Amino acid sequence: MQNKDKNISLRPIIDDEAKLLYSDSNTKSQDAWIGRLRGDFGRNGGEFWHTWFSHVEELQTQQFNDILQEVVDLLRKDGLLKNIAAMRAYCLQHPESKINEDNCPSYGFIAETAEYQFYIRCFPYPGDYHFNIYAYSRSHQQLSMEQKCMILELE
Repeated sequence: MQNKDKNISLRPIIDDEAKLLYSDSNTKSQDAWIGRLRGDFGRNGGEFWHTWFSHVEELQTQQFNDILQEVVDLLRKDGLLKNIAAMRAYCLQHPESKINEDNCPSYGFIAETAEYQFYIRCFPYPGDYHFNIYAYSRSHQQLSMEQKCMILELE
């Protein structure tokens, strides 16, 4: 995926990244988690409804808002968030992205920019919500990891 100025990669998540697809995960890098965009495609599967939930509001800068908008616009244009049929087709083309073995499994992807990571959980079936996008700051995630390593070294 590319826009005119930035390279944005999209790939299926790796097993240990699945924990970053849920709000109740105790393993989240709390300092780096900016917030979550929850959305659905409406009753006919072609609408686009969404709600933003902030986590660390001071990380929600204008730069972040602009990049989030670019990522969502590209995902809507390129397929994953275009509509429910496109989401289902994309998920089925990437069976390695399946994160559970339920009758109606969820799928996980990550869209990455130089500054941010967007973990995307997709539920491409009729129902309540079809996606959640968890946004993280790469620089704050790195700082948090470094601080945890320092604490472990001191113990």
